[in-house]
Amino acid sequence: MNYANSNMAQQTSGSSRGIGTFYNLYGKTHSASAMTAWVWGVSRIIDGLELNAAANINLSKIAVTGCSRDGKGALMAGALYVSPVPPFIPVSNSRRAAKPG
Repeated sequence: MNYANSNMAQQTSGSSRGIGTFYNLYGKTHSASAMTAWVWGVSRIIDGLELNAAANINLSKIAVTGCSRDGKGALMAGALYVSPVPPFIPVSNSRRAAKPG
């Protein structure tokens, strides 16, 4: 499954602030960052899969991954998501993106 995080919250420039499904639900001036909105969306997808037995998806076999900025989102999702906890696999395509600190 591919997750179009820019539908949840756009992050293209300062003028994209407050645009997306998250902000449609919680208000265009909500203080959550786009990345926080993306993580919220991931958690809602996992919750929906958990609640929908008819989907016949083995939750023990799902994972969340992303590359570069989306890898940071996968890492943030892993840090904030509580249950069930699928593997979160951040990937970076540059040394700068992976450099701590």
